Amino acid sequence: MGTKLYKNGYPVLGYWGKQLGWHRRPDLPNSKQPSIETIVQTPRLEVQRLGFAPSSRYEVLGPAFAYLDLFVTEGRLRASIDFGFKTEVCELELGSQMRLYPNSHLCIEPISNTAQMFVARVAEFETRTELNPSRFYQDLNTDWSLISSPATMNLSALSDLASSVIANSIDSLSPKFMNQLYSGVIPHAIIADNIRSQTKTTLAIQEASPVFSQIEVALTEAICQLIGWSCGTSDGISVPGGTFGNFMALHCARIRKWPEGKSKGFFGKPARIYVSSEAHYSFKKGALALGFGIDNIVEIATDEHGKMIVSQLAATIANDKRSGFVPLLVGATAGTTVQGAFDPLEEIARLCQSEGIWFHVDAAWGCPALFSKKLKHLVVGIEAADSVTFDAHKFFASSLTATLFLTKHKSLLLEANDVAGGDYLFHNNTPESDRGRLTWQCGRGPDLLAFWLLWKHLGLQGLSEVVDHFLVIQQECVKWIQTQQRLKLMHQPEYLNLCVEVLHPQMKTDNEWSAKVRRVLKAKNQAFVNYSTNSEGVTFLRLILVHPHISVQNILDILNDALSVTVDDVNKNSLAAT
Repeated sequence: MGTKLYKNGYPVLGYWGKQLGWHRRPDLPNSKQPSIETIVQTPRLEVQRLGFAPSSRYEVLGPAFAYLDLFVTEGRLRASIDFGFKTEVCELELGSQMRLYPNSHLCIEPISNTAQMFVARVAEFETRTELNPSRFYQDLNTDWSLISSPATMNLSALSDLASSVIANSIDSLSPKFMNQLYSGVIPHAIIADNIRSQTKTTLAIQEASPVFSQIEVALTEAICQLIGWSCGTSDGISVPGGTFGNFMALHCARIRKWPEGKSKGFFGKPARIYVSSEAHYSFKKGALALGFGIDNIVEIATDEHGKMIVSQLAATIANDKRSGFVPLLVGATAGTTVQGAFDPLEEIARLCQSEGIWFHVDAAWGCPALFSKKLKHLVVGIEAADSVTFDAHKFFASSLTATLFLTKHKSLLLEANDVAGGDYLFHNNTPESDRGRLTWQCGRGPDLLAFWLLWKHLGLQGLSEVVDHFLVIQQECVKWIQTQQRLKLMHQPEYLNLCVEVLHPQMKTDNEWSAKVRRVLKAKNQAFVNYSTNSEGVTFLRLILVHPHISVQNILDILNDALSVTVDDVNKNSLAAT
């Protein structure tokens, strides 16, 4: 089997289609529809016999929430499978079998004079027959209550209810879903979730999860090496999301500073924590949960590019020391939520080293820069960090959640988290094997399995090329935005965030216009993007390049729809909302 990774340009493949839907690709004008004979057709099972003419090409789109199983019954075929992050080419002969996962794309070209295959769509639930336009605005008419529900429900009714859950859920599979820092699904996540459900084990102890424990260690070692740490002196553990990664940083920094506090408590320790004004709110949550107090989170101003101003950080630390506070941790951000800004890690690292302050990098969103030669300069200095938060469920489309907390201090996780009372579970095994001793959690699933599968599939070079491919899309979109009179870039992006103000159709001053446009796009099911507000009160759209199948055209479609929103559309939407 040969492989082909995206290097230049972007895929032209159409994204949405009907169940077992065939369409003609614009870049394949001579493609023809195969002869189709339907053998079985029910809401959850469909079997077709497909006959292919020679010297033609066809495309099938994997439907959402269902699998396509393909069986070659005559001739030979060449199949090109687009997984989103990767395209693979293989040859299928008589008797060959292939499974097409949801939202994957398959292009088929007969090699022999005649070719034939059976295609079976198998859906566990009744699925949508059309995914375009995607539905981002929901009317919830189903009763979700447990109190008013019947005492029992048979399997058929339960399956119908599950179908209602899907039908009424926000369609995050669409490339026009950009409300969060994740979008879309990859086959690796579906495979991993199936394995996870069917094995149902915990990573607390080695004997209950020998393979998953080794996979977690392998990922930890690989990412620590990318950061620039030695495997022998660093460690990491999976945690339930980036927020908990930042929690763990605060916790470990405090244990490192005051180890006696593990038994005696940390009362009377006047600690200060420093983050930029653009940092994630999880630091405040951590300060609240761990007893630091929100007032001891000190926000440092950012420059016009959204980066922490290090001179102000230094001055604030010096002033706090004179006031009797103990500077405990600086939380730098690699990839802020709104602008995608990267704090100057090298400068912050030098300051932390000179002051003896724990240096943490929240790279939950910006961690793909570690893989990219074109973006690696943005994380120069991360090797000096004491700890790093790494999310794989954002850009790398792994299952929610898939987060690693990493530290260059090998024994610290054990020192910070191991307690007595677990003898019933940890039978004198080492922490290297029983990794539950390194974290707060006991029950902990193989959250990182999908990312491990993706890395195995693409390799390190492949992951790098995927990141660079998305950067090309960003650059092409920026060029187009700059040609539009009513679109204004809020900053020159260095990462995968596009912050764009949509100006009023009559060019009137209306700081809320972009927010109004966003509500109309969502109500019309055209796009689900987020918005933010700058320091001057101006709202703007925040578009995120993260969907595995994203293209320049997807972004242009969203922004053209945004430009098409009229004052009448906004007024009608406001009335509907009331």
